[in-house]
Amino acid sequence: MEARRQNKAISLERVIDFEKVYYLSVFVFALLVRLIALDRWPLTDRELGSAIAAWHTVHRGALREVEYIPLVYDINLLVFALTRATDAATRLLPAFLGAGLVLLPWFAQSLLGRRGSLAAAALFAFAPTWIFFSRAAEGVIPSVSLGALFLLACWWYSHSEDRNAARLIS
Repeated sequence: MEARRQNKAISLERVIDFEKVYYLSVFVFALLVRLIALDRWPLTDRELGSAIAAWHTVHRGALREVEYIPLVYDINLLVFALTRATDAATRLLPAFLGAGLVLLPWFAQSLLGRRGSLAAAALFAFAPTWIFFSRAAEGVIPSVSLGALFLLACWWYSHSEDRNAARLIS
């Protein structure tokens, strides 16, 4: 009878990995928080410069008279070429990248530990600062996302036996 209970517990554990369910549910929540009413507020001055420059490039040719952030400008070029240029479209990719930060600690479990990575995922999902900057097209979240991914790749390369891991860094 005891062996049967253990087999059921093991099979249930294989079917439902609670850690994966946790990461998935936190990611979905973070994505919803970042996407709901994304265009509620008009663009700020910092967002507007990059958005106008990208819009002019897509629709009328290059415009270099306004101040813009190059990374946000490039992101807006991509988004405006694929969709309509709206306030929500301007903030769309930073919102997705901000929600994607929630999944980054899962890849850093060997560095942070299991509890540390779960706590880091919760902080990325629920911290008001991360939510605010994920809902703004100011370049903070894309820079942090790419920087954190680069640092994680460097750490993984330095602790990996596989020397082909350098491809991820480059």
